[in-house]
Amino acid sequence: MSNKLIDNDLYKDIINNSIKDFITLVFNVDEDFLIICETKFINFTPELPEEIQKSFNETVMFAISGYAMETAQLTDDSISFKAGFGEENFASTITVPLLAIKQIVIDEEVVFVNLTKPKKNIVDKSMDALLNNPENKKFIRKK
Repeated sequence: MSNKLIDNDLYKDIINNSIKDFITLVFNVDEDFLIICETKFINFTPELPEEIQKSFNETVMFAISGYAMETAQLTDDSISFKAGFGEENFASTITVPLLAIKQIVIDEEVVFVNLTKPKKNIVDKSMDALLNNPENKKFIRKK
């Protein structure tokens, strides 16, 4: 598939709406699921402790079940939910742009694949959020 298509904003709108519609369906049938996301676009409120952040790779998987499912909220361009991290079960609200979701998995089967990336304005907002925390500046590579 050409990058001209994958990077096209109309294509991204179609995929964003498809992800939203698919997650809405999964919520309506009350099915637990996993999302595999690009870490750099995820927002944690409050910010996770550094030792937890360091454990994440370029992609991270979240189970949307139990408490995460009960607290999940879907908007036009993101999904958010609450979860606990680490041995202390550090509580945070996770917000993921829909286009940062690379795969949706149900019962160990990949049921949705997204080949595109978030739109530039979402990328800029994510970078701004990342840079607003002075602790995160050490994660930015100098060119």
